[in-house]
Amino acid sequence: MSDSERGTLPVGFAFRGYEIRGAPADDGYALYYPAARHGDRLAVTIAEFMPRGIARRMGQYVEPEFDREDLFDDQRERFSHEARTLATVSHDNVLATLDLIRYEGTSYRVQARREGTTLAAVVGAAGTLSQRELYQILDPLLDGLQAIHAAGAVHHAITPEAVLFLPSGALLWTDMAGSLVSCARALAVEVGAGQAGEALLPADPYRAPELLDGGDGAPGPLADIYSLAAVFYRLIVGRPPQPAEDRAAGDQTLPTAEHAAGRYNELFLAAVDAGLALDPAARPQGIDDWRPMFRRERRKVL
Repeated sequence: MSDSERGTLPVGFAFRGYEIRGAPADDGYALYYPAARHGDRLAVTIAEFMPRGIARRMGQYVEPEFDREDLFDDQRERFSHEARTLATVSHDNVLATLDLIRYEGTSYRVQARREGTTLAAVVGAAGTLSQRELYQILDPLLDGLQAIHAAGAVHHAITPEAVLFLPSGALLWTDMAGSLVSCARALAVEVGAGQAGEALLPADPYRAPELLDGGDGAPGPLADIYSLAAVFYRLIVGRPPQPAEDRAAGDQTLPTAEHAAGRYNELFLAAVDAGLALDPAARPQGIDDWRPMFRRERRKVL
């Protein structure tokens, strides 16, 4: 089957200053191509807006599926808006978004491609991090996430796989997916489209409960606080908490303060547990509120 029949751009295809260098990954929402920028040959990843069941390729042109024109237009604009917003974030702990391209009916987001090791790979299947290691990654994670939020964006796909350690030891937030979540929520409220929404958002123990409900309301930064708290829970306990939908039905997730008392700083554990509140109103209301909870404020020596 040819690349065109599979609905992907062929290797070697060049457009708007970039060249496709390999077959794409596909998460059902976008196609993610390894590519290179002309001129300096910078390695990049190009995300093509191509949600399954909403868009299709006709030759090189991307168009909406039958009777999905309004949904396609709305979600393409959300994808584009997210890319434009992320392009304003210049931070050492956030993967750089370099460009937004409109071409042949759809939108493309261009991000730098960096090599490294994910947090998931660092800890392994059931490993944990020490208190010292947790404090070493705490501020870079909070700083990067705060920069994303300050720009008016959200991550909404926080997992141990979304944290990349570079060979230098620095870490980056990757895989931002606020527009993907928006698309899945929109599909979830369409009659008969629930399965399509579920395909874009498979079960995930790191996902905040408010991201699971279809509707017009847009979950904000508090969902990211829940997800990062769930990552810290995994790094302390050795496994993630129950998925939020299971917790809502019957919460059996013990607080980290019960799992790890005496092995970790009690303030750190309390901060993680506060972030894991199912009710967004019960969580810290922003990174500025959450950060001081992890450690006692250092007293200034006069």
